[in-house]
Amino acid sequence: MMLSKIYFKVLAVTVLIIAVYTGVIVFFVAPKIEERTINLEEETGKAHLQEIVTVVDTAARELKSYEQNSIDMHKDELRNITEVAFKLVEELYQASQPEAIKDHIKAQADAFKEYLLEYYDANRELKSAADIQTAIMEFIKLYRYDDGTGYFFINRKTTCLLHPIKASLAGKDLLELKDSDGKYFIKEFAKIAETRKEGFCSYKWPNPNSKQEEKKLTYIFYFAPFDWIIGTGFYLPQVERQKQKEALDYVAKLRYGNNEYFYISDYNSVMVSHPTIQGKDMSDARDPEGVLIVPPMVQVAREKGEGFHSYSWQKLKEEERLFKKLTFSKHIKGWQWVIGTGIYLDSIDIEVQRKKAELIK
Repeated sequence: MMLSKIYFKVLAVTVLIIAVYTGVIVFFVAPKIEERTINLEEETGKAHLQEIVTVVDTAARELKSYEQNSIDMHKDELRNITEVAFKLVEELYQASQPEAIKDHIKAQADAFKEYLLEYYDANRELKSAADIQTAIMEFIKLYRYDDGTGYFFINRKTTCLLHPIKASLAGKDLLELKDSDGKYFIKEFAKIAETRKEGFCSYKWPNPNSKQEEKKLTYIFYFAPFDWIIGTGFYLPQVERQKQKEALDYVAKLRYGNNEYFYISDYNSVMVSHPTIQGKDMSDARDPEGVLIVPPMVQVAREKGEGFHSYSWQKLKEEERLFKKLTFSKHIKGWQWVIGTGIYLDSIDIEVQRKKAELIK
């Protein structure tokens, strides 16, 4: 009986201890474990989320950097390509300036004089002076240079002996001939021949091509064997017009890449050269977003020498669609022109999408 009581007491204590222990676990330990588990899961989740955010952020920065690098690369290409066209136009501009024209005229005259002296020396023992003069004059009547625009004339003192363009002057004394400023340029020719044997004379005279009075630059040299004054010259504005035409013809034909072209605008935003809108006044032309198209190109080139501008425009063979376009313009100050070219930015978008696909992989 005594053992049974002791057994039940031990059993009761054991049950109580188990109950207390269970209660402690249920009410105190388990919540802590659960809380810790939740915290660990949250920390793990946050870590994974941070990794994802970092990856996405890195990819976004890399994509943005790639896009900017692509734009910078295309800007460099536009600048370099435009420089090629600019240099040729600039060379033609320089060739239209008085000093370059002087060099050109003198080179032609020196070569012509050398030829005449060689002909004279080779024939003076074989032919009479009259025959040599006749042969030279017949040659000068027909001789032309610079695509037929350059010719030579012959005077003796102030009397015209031969003029290939205006034959009626032959035999006339032009002593009193003067330009609109009162300059007696025929007297000046004679004075140069007498005192310096060669030199330049500038004056104004009606240009038969433009029908306008224009400044003319003439070079004369003294041809001693026959006491002749031989001269040649050019109307300066006509030379400039010719060089401008050469520049525009060149630019109009120039292509690169995927049939990309160059344009030239004057200071008033009139397109001097363009494959589709040549001669059009673009001073108020805007894209669908209201952005002026040409004036900003002109402005940045005039103010800074060169620069970029972007707007929306049609492609040559896709006139029904608009594309974002980046242009580069450069200033041709002497002719008050702006020359440039551009690239459609959809090509960059394609490159960026390709890069994006690579990053996703």
